[in-house]
Amino acid sequence: MIRNSYLWNNVHIGAGCIIKESILGAGVILETGTVVERGCLIGEGVVVKAHSRVIEFSRIAKRNGDQGLGDGDGGYLLDDATQQEEDPDSDEDADPFESAANLRYLRLGGIGKEESESETEADDSGSEGETNVHPAFDPMELDRDPWCSLKWQDEFGREAYQTLKRGVDEHLDVDNVALELTTLRMASNADPGRLKVMVVAFMLEQIKIVEGNVAGQKKAAMDVVERWGELVASICRGEMIQALWRLQQLCSLSAYQSVFGAVVSACYMEEVINEDTIKKWHALPESKGAEGSNMNKLWKIGQSMLAALAQDSDDEESEEEEDEDESEEEASVDETPAPKAKSGNPPTGAKAPPPKNEEEEDDDEDDDDEDDEEEEE
Repeated sequence: MIRNSYLWNNVHIGAGCIIKESILGAGVILETGTVVERGCLIGEGVVVKAHSRVIEFSRIAKRNGDQGLGDGDGGYLLDDATQQEEDPDSDEDADPFESAANLRYLRLGGIGKEESESETEADDSGSEGETNVHPAFDPMELDRDPWCSLKWQDEFGREAYQTLKRGVDEHLDVDNVALELTTLRMASNADPGRLKVMVVAFMLEQIKIVEGNVAGQKKAAMDVVERWGELVASICRGEMIQALWRLQQLCSLSAYQSVFGAVVSACYMEEVINEDTIKKWHALPESKGAEGSNMNKLWKIGQSMLAALAQDSDDEESEEEEDEDESEEEASVDETPAPKAKSGNPPTGAKAPPPKNEEEEDDDEDDDDEDDEEEEE
């Protein structure tokens, strides 16, 4: 029985197990008859032996070299208040839950560190002079420089960017990347706008700038949009107009200004955006920018694209009208009645005279000749 619990990838549950309101990390194995009481966190790769009972709010994590309870060489650590004895002088280390993956599970289950503990750690880190950390989301900073979305040093920013990088390096499926990013955002209680800007900036960052080669630039943009456009569409679902404006803003502040048209075209071809999205983006007052500014130059590129799309639409309508006219003409030809018989022809139903044979025809010709001779005389 599993009740109100989170189970991650490759979790194996034996027969007769009971799991109540807990979180099981990737690769956890619960052998037959195991009972996990509420509020527990079982970290990645832990093996819980058959007929074990994990008491409420326990934390169990695998530690290299540990020998588990019972036989077998798959060790695990039981880390709860009733069973753990700590040596305060031991530097032997760090809580295995401090790994990024397990901290994510803790946040998701709402059983992470106490607020006071987190604040103490933040104060300590600040005293060491770490000034590049962004503990809070600042929308004004994002408006000034949307590229900062790839440089955030707070926990959410780092983990989200690493997830995207891993998606590229390990060729992960886009759906899995989208799911992991969404889960991370929810677990971190991060502003949704941060993730939306980040995926747009990340997709743009993957495009190689090809100088002096329009066809090569279009292909470079298309290759990336084919791979990552679906991720942008998934994360920015329902807000693609704003996503297109962020793309414009990112391009206007970087060397990607020359890439903007190719990227928008690729997004249109891959159905990440449609003509209506481009029209609504183009109608935004902030998209037009000041005359002569980079934003204004990109806005004019969008204007040219809309004009081209309108022309294509007119051409298609003209072709459709021509095809309809041709079809009507063909139909009218097929419906034209057959011509009536001439007055000299025998009426319908009357028998035609039998054809003459050759001898009769010759005799008729001779008779005609004789008649002509007599007339001459």
